[in-house]
Amino acid sequence: MKPGLPQALLPKTRQAHVRATLRRVYRAASADAARLAYAAFEHAWGTRCPGVVTSLREGGDELLTFFRFPKAQWETLRTTNLIERLHEEFRRRVKTQGSLPSEDAALILLFWQWQPMLDPIWTTQQPIAVAILRTIFWLGFALVLLSTFLINHFELFGLRQVIGRLLHWPEAAPEFKTPLLYKQVRHPLYLGFLLAFWATPIMTAGHLLFAIATTGYILIAIQLEEHDLINLFGDRYRRYRKQVSMLIPLPGKKLVDRQIDTAAPEWKQR
Repeated sequence: MKPGLPQALLPKTRQAHVRATLRRVYRAASADAARLAYAAFEHAWGTRCPGVVTSLREGGDELLTFFRFPKAQWETLRTTNLIERLHEEFRRRVKTQGSLPSEDAALILLFWQWQPMLDPIWTTQQPIAVAILRTIFWLGFALVLLSTFLINHFELFGLRQVIGRLLHWPEAAPEFKTPLLYKQVRHPLYLGFLLAFWATPIMTAGHLLFAIATTGYILIAIQLEEHDLINLFGDRYRRYRKQVSMLIPLPGKKLVDRQIDTAAPEWKQR
């Protein structure tokens, strides 16, 4: 390790000169040459800076430990201590990394470095299979669109609320209704999305990740949504849950009583 200079024992006016003399010790070509340089240092500064010389003498050969290693490593080992050397390396590396000035810059970097995950998970080139999957895909989005109009398309996307507020329409109380598809499954809109996301003749790793993530999101959203519907409609919605499947029509489920449909209009689950 490089001999550390005890600053408290050395007047500021002599620090530069003492350092220059001491540098001959730890820059010597060998351990023997370093000991000779140290003897010269002690002779030169022993009377003028006795505290420094005594402090270095107490360190003894430990201050010249780096000479025991291969010469290529001496430069790395010449430091006050290993922890300081490690911290210095951290500071050097971190200093070269510029920080992003804003969140927008982070998003730009994210979009710029975005890499598609194109590795195929499954593929099919059979014409019939491709036609079936593409048909299911478009039927899924058709189901989504139809479901939005069954429950009030413009209210779902917030347009009715905005127009109603501008025109001072009275806010109607939500009422329970189960038209058409809602007699078969409780969430046909979500079912349509799932069909569209999973029906593809070429399933890449990126598409699969997206499909899994959105499926998980939908399943969680259904639980939260139905919790709110139970709080709103109570036993009426509980009976509906028992009668109608969540996403997949099941033969054992009964169709919803048509009398429920006669209640007016607009609150339905997705």
